Amino acid sequence: MKNGIIKEDGQLIFYKDDIPFHAGVINIDGHIYYVGRHGRVVTGQHIVHKEMANGLLERGTYTFDEQGRLIEDSFIPAKRVRSSQSSSKSKKSSHGRRRKSGKFRLTKKKKIQLVCIVVAVVMLFGLAVLIDAVKSGHGSSSSAQTQSTICLPEYSEPVALCTTAGQKLYANQITMESLKGIEVYQPLRFSYGLAGEDGILSLSENADMTKSRTFILAKSENVLELHNLKTGTTYYYTVEVGEERRTGSFKTAEGTRFIQIPGVANTRDIGGYTTSSGETVKQGMIIRGTELDGLVEASYFLSGKDVEAVQEQFSFVYDMDLRYPSEVTEAKGSRLGADVGYKCYGAPMYLSAFNDSYKQAVKNIFSDLAKEENYPMYMHCTYGADRTGTIVYLLQGLLGMSEQDMVREYQMTGMHAREYATSTRMDAMAEKLSEFPGDTTAERIEHFLTKEIGITNAQIQSIRDILLED
Repeated sequence: MKNGIIKEDGQLIFYKDDIPFHAGVINIDGHIYYVGRHGRVVTGQHIVHKEMANGLLERGTYTFDEQGRLIEDSFIPAKRVRSSQSSSKSKKSSHGRRRKSGKFRLTKKKKIQLVCIVVAVVMLFGLAVLIDAVKSGHGSSSSAQTQSTICLPEYSEPVALCTTAGQKLYANQITMESLKGIEVYQPLRFSYGLAGEDGILSLSENADMTKSRTFILAKSENVLELHNLKTGTTYYYTVEVGEERRTGSFKTAEGTRFIQIPGVANTRDIGGYTTSSGETVKQGMIIRGTELDGLVEASYFLSGKDVEAVQEQFSFVYDMDLRYPSEVTEAKGSRLGADVGYKCYGAPMYLSAFNDSYKQAVKNIFSDLAKEENYPMYMHCTYGADRTGTIVYLLQGLLGMSEQDMVREYQMTGMHAREYATSTRMDAMAEKLSEFPGDTTAERIEHFLTKEIGITNAQIQSIRDILLED
């Protein structure tokens, strides 16, 4: 059970009895923290209201360091707001006093303003002297060094790209049935602090920062959500603010790579799994999900305004549509763009994959999976469940994934529709495949595809070369 302050995804969270708790001001081991909504421990400058001060602090503004601890002597008193009536009385009283004495007297507010003006002038003068000294080469090294304007997160452990429920599912600590209706996808929350101006974040899977993506870091914010990152992957980043530049890296945790595409559901990467030979199925090559055009299910529709953002992340070059031709008579290519390859296959589902009437469809599918120019691709039927589930099951088995991982990948659809949370339909597929020669699932599927469907050994090898890596 979680209790106390725990760092998760670069964010400090306060837990009470395993629940993120909005505690307000708290004292832990002699250090003062301010815990806001959803248990988030605040950093930087924040206003503490009376109802959340818990008698530990006065109402006002305080500054907290990167660990969330109160910085001493950072207290700024809250401004007292007077009503218009009291303000009017004050003005009348002050005016009366001035007329009675015959002398001009500064109010308390005016005195504070005057002091602030004097202090500002002195600081500006001192700054001008310092700049002049630096330019002339007479300033000391300590005075010439400017304070950092960038505060970045520290990642000591791999960051999970799914909720706690998703992590427990991956670790086989809970069953799929218990996840019905529970959201498991979550982005990486990149926490930061900037001073002076907005910054630029560059993010890459390569240490030399090639093929990087860039994001704007607004100084008015302190968190940027990074969507659809790969699991089990090290990312490198640089943050630039003006002429200052900082670098860092983090690693994402192993697990199913759930995907978020606007208007689309049941989306995930078929990669990230380890095969019996110790190789890994590449991520980013095949993303599976629902239809994009709303031809059968109107709610599944990728809006034109979102296409550019989706393509920036995935760079799809092929749309493998497993629906029947009768369902897509109105389709005019892919919603992903006119330059994206598109074909409708009329794929089988479950045991119908072994029927003679679907042999040509299966052959067309696996022939096109053997073409490197078709990757990265988006593979779908209507719901991304039955036909997509059947083809992915055969493909992942061919690549050498374990039966357990193949079934679990199929059952992930159960998070969107409960009837898929069990493996009953796929159990029938496994039983049928057991009739084919071979000591492993991969060998039996290879025999089925080559001897029954007509896929060549060269095409089988091409599929493995494209989708597997050490």
